[in-house]
Amino acid sequence: MHRLRRSVLLQGLMAFDTLAVVAAFALGMYVSSAEGRWPTFGDFLSVRIRLGNFLLTLAFLAACRGIFEQCGLYRSRRLGRQRELRGQISKAFSLAVLLLLVLRLLFRIEAFGLGFLATFWLAGVSVVAAGRVGLYRGLEALRRRGRNVRHVVIVGAGPRGRRYAEELESRAELGYRVAGFLDEGPAGAAAGARLRGGFEDLVPLLRAEPVDEVVVALPLRTYYSEIAKIVAQCEQLGVVVRLPGDLFAARLAQTESEQYEELSVVTLFTGRGSALSLAAKRAADVALAAAAIVLLAPLLALIAIAIRLDSPGPVMFRQLRAGRNGRRFRMRKFRTMGAGAETRQAELEH
Repeated sequence: MHRLRRSVLLQGLMAFDTLAVVAAFALGMYVSSAEGRWPTFGDFLSVRIRLGNFLLTLAFLAACRGIFEQCGLYRSRRLGRQRELRGQISKAFSLAVLLLLVLRLLFRIEAFGLGFLATFWLAGVSVVAAGRVGLYRGLEALRRRGRNVRHVVIVGAGPRGRRYAEELESRAELGYRVAGFLDEGPAGAAAGARLRGGFEDLVPLLRAEPVDEVVVALPLRTYYSEIAKIVAQCEQLGVVVRLPGDLFAARLAQTESEQYEELSVVTLFTGRGSALSLAAKRAADVALAAAAIVLLAPLLALIAIAIRLDSPGPVMFRQLRAGRNGRRFRMRKFRTMGAGAETRQAELEH
């Protein structure tokens, strides 16, 4: 997609999401209102808009835009899996709900009750998800008709390059057309009629034909210098370069590219690597733990009394444990053995 058209589409998506947040907010206020009716135009004119509330609303909308961006709602999904989108939208609105809870506590906004938050989350997720599905279905229909198509040259006709080409060609909705392969030696012969030349033919090909992207599917160890040269040539001509993420053939690790100022980094990790996901999980863990402690307080008090009456020593047992990535923390639990049992382990074993 042309950069200007992509920029216009991106700004349109951001505007749509902002309107969706406003609509979900209004619907939540309607559902949770005591009167249970939509405000009339006269009601709207009679409302006094305070500067503080106006600035707070603008700050919330700006924060939502940042949350949506960090959750990946504005990344290109031509090569991505759209089934992940629903989870990202749900995560984005869950973080927005957490933000509203913080605002409720800080500014004592009683209107942000359970009914309001549930309606806001459900309406927001539904509207944004429906909008995204409609947009992607429309783009896929255009690509199947030959519109919004990107032409790709694959450097490397080995198993990795051919697998990449088969994946692109089997999914017409992605809008990619493989213009051919560039390779040398036996791997090049395997490409047959689709071989467009060797590595030295890349620049003439890019200048002679419309090529939007170059996919480098060469073995990194063997062709490192050639890959670096190809990347530099594409950079000079302004052509997008893609490298398949399975460079190291990792079985379990996920791959993610990041930018640290001037330094580009490819990260391999297992599990969920998103800081926002970890922060949301941490917030949920703390909230659920706090609620559980309050609900179970009478039972915990009875357990503490029973331990105190049963044997001398402290009620709580403390021990140093190793947590995530070897970080140490001090664990506390109710004591189930005699005082000082950890220092008498050899004696107690017999």
